[in-house]
Amino acid sequence: MQNQKSSKFQVMLAPEYEEEIFKKFTELADEAIRQSVERASIHKQFLTQKEVMEELRIGHVVMNNLYENGLQFIKIGNKKLIDIDDLKETLNKLKF
Repeated sequence: MQNQKSSKFQVMLAPEYEEEIFKKFTELADEAIRQSVERASIHKQFLTQKEVMEELRIGHVVMNNLYENGLQFIKIGNKKLIDIDDLKETLNKLKF
């Protein structure tokens, strides 16, 4: 492979163009972040029982108490999947 030198050059823009380019770049970055968060949210609608217990730092006794207070789950094989919205609803019922 040949040893190639990279050329560097500087582009000078009028201040209004700099602001316009910066604004557009910021809008594109914000949109990309919003879309990433939205995609992540869709994929993480359900947590396993283990994930819930780790996130809330609770044990099996408290987890069973949540089930007794109406928390529902979907059983797939040996795993219990819990809808995050159902978890929030059950926790809100337990507020005093």
